[in-house]
Amino acid sequence: MFKLSGIVGVGIVLVGWSSADAQKMPPEEAHLCSVLEAADAAYEPMRKQRAAETDGLSRERLAEQLDQTVDARNVEILKILGGSDPHVARWVVQLTKIDATEIAVKGAMTRYIGIAGKFPCKLPVTFEAAVLSETYTDFLGAKKVGDYITITAKLISHDVRWSPPPAALEWSLLERKSMAEPEYRLAVEEMNDYMAQ
Repeated sequence: MFKLSGIVGVGIVLVGWSSADAQKMPPEEAHLCSVLEAADAAYEPMRKQRAAETDGLSRERLAEQLDQTVDARNVEILKILGGSDPHVARWVVQLTKIDATEIAVKGAMTRYIGIAGKFPCKLPVTFEAAVLSETYTDFLGAKKVGDYITITAKLISHDVRWSPPPAALEWSLLERKSMAEPEYRLAVEEMNDYMAQ
């Protein structure tokens, strides 16, 4: 069985980033990337082996190992993110979408801002933020897609009635996608400029 415990920081090289920039990531963020990458590296060969397997019992055993790999990854991620109150603090993210929408609320138009982005891991680890108020208009007005910022946010869970807390953090619909391209939802508390040196 694949175990994630004991994984230590792996050198993360980001496209367009120097090694010195990558080292400025909070240790928890680098650890998250390492855990996600190690879990996917263990999962993918087993998935391919299961797809090629013709023996029903072997396929079943491999399916159990795949599930155990996903579960172990999810438990480790929840630990990294703070357990029962999952959050990130001043993590580096790259913006992939900045959008503004006006919605009628009780007869008055209210402007909301939406952002999406990715954590700078080797895997495409993406996030979408819950709708933001106009508080962030000036900050995001000076940003463009591709810019790096730091973000502090709580992670939003889904399907909490049917999924255990570790599984409820990741939003992909399919297990394979959750391993190769994890998706998260954030309730933003603070955003700041990323200061590269």
